[in-house]
Amino acid sequence: MKSLTLAGSLLGSALLLAPQAHAFDLIPTRENSFQLGAGVGLLPDYIGDQEYQFVFTPAIKGAWSHDKFGTFAVGYGAHGGLSWSPFDFHYGELALVASATPGRHDADHGLFGSDYLKGMGKIEDTPELGLRGSAILLPWLTLHSQLMWGVGNTGHQGAWGDLGLEASTHLSESLEGSFDVSSSWCSRDYMQSFYGVSSEQAKNSRFHRYSADSGIKYITLSAGLRYHFTPSMSLEGHVGMISLQGDAADSPIVRERNNLVSNLLFMYRF
Repeated sequence: MKSLTLAGSLLGSALLLAPQAHAFDLIPTRENSFQLGAGVGLLPDYIGDQEYQFVFTPAIKGAWSHDKFGTFAVGYGAHGGLSWSPFDFHYGELALVASATPGRHDADHGLFGSDYLKGMGKIEDTPELGLRGSAILLPWLTLHSQLMWGVGNTGHQGAWGDLGLEASTHLSESLEGSFDVSSSWCSRDYMQSFYGVSSEQAKNSRFHRYSADSGIKYITLSAGLRYHFTPSMSLEGHVGMISLQGDAADSPIVRERNNLVSNLLFMYRF
């Protein structure tokens, strides 16, 4: 395993690392709030690899509501990011989202990099815009979904979406529990960027040429616990399993179809 790694700036790292293990707080609170925290996470070098790394994980979570302009939030939802919900739904949320998908390196020098991918080139971090929706089906059960498009001339230049269910409950006065199951779909451009091998890449790397089509990328299971020491201080931990499917799972760069992700965060509410 790699040594502990600093993951860039506080805000940028919080947005990029948010997708790796999630539970709790799918829908922003309608009351103004702000939380700041930090912890450690365990991630594969890239999804589909068999080597792992520990990372420093900053966390930012906040929501600001206005009667006329709706709710602005950061760090909420299944995959975090920045969001704006112009409507006040009592049993759910419909929001515009700005986020990012982490890139990948073909050298072992930081987050999501691996010498095993030598010759595959670098995939830049990809800014994304999209829509997110959540609906409270039962007091303890929430349906969540989103559809995101890559923007700009770098990164994956594709689209992806997901659909999931989260169950959460108070196990005691101070302890909360959460469990989530979801699946993620990706367009051909997205899938080819991360799991395809072009003719040029095949010449420069150990892999044979491979064309990855659109379809289900992976299924995820995740669970979390949050303990409140005080109304302002809490400790939360998440653990999840990512299981690659379809063309992603069959890619020659994949060494392990099932990856573990986890983190442990200390949060302070201001």
